[in-house]
Amino acid sequence: MKKRHLAVVLGAALFSSGFGGTTYSDFYSEASSAGNKIEMGTLKISAYEELPEPLFFSFPEGPYEGDGYWKPGKKSAEKYFAVQNDGSVNAVMKNVSITIHSISGAEDNEAARKSLEENLTFLITDRSGKKVFNGTLGELKGKPGLLHQRTLSPKGSAQQYNREQYKIVATLSHDAGNEVQGARTDFDLTLYAGQE
Repeated sequence: MKKRHLAVVLGAALFSSGFGGTTYSDFYSEASSAGNKIEMGTLKISAYEELPEPLFFSFPEGPYEGDGYWKPGKKSAEKYFAVQNDGSVNAVMKNVSITIHSISGAEDNEAARKSLEENLTFLITDRSGKKVFNGTLGELKGKPGLLHQRTLSPKGSAQQYNREQYKIVATLSHDAGNEVQGARTDFDLTLYAGQE
């Protein structure tokens, strides 16, 4: 038993000393790249044209004729909202939403809100005529993704698309009833972009 134990210890010693034809080295080397810098780009879109401004209003303001009073079945004139990429990285137009600030003037403002969310629809198309959104005010509150996303190149880029113009038409369905009579709503329409 002692001989067997001695043979195992001797074998391990020979193996670790490289006797078996294999050598192991503790040498190592390295190379470095010094002076590295990372600069973050910016993602920034802005409105560059809004015709008329604001898009929706009831009676004449400045050179624009207003939409007048709304009633079931009314369709707005075409409105145009254009955005541009003022950042330094590509911006992908991704979402649209409406933020309602107030609904007032109706006999029951909560009933008016519910009816407007179900019966006021918006059709938004891009400059090529592709639908980017077609749905209700209530759906717009949920910040839906655009059906057709366009990439806007950075301002000053050699790429040709750093702006997009959207056409917006609103329609109040004939299903809207007395609950919306006298109602006034104040809202913001917002387009969102994200990085490519």
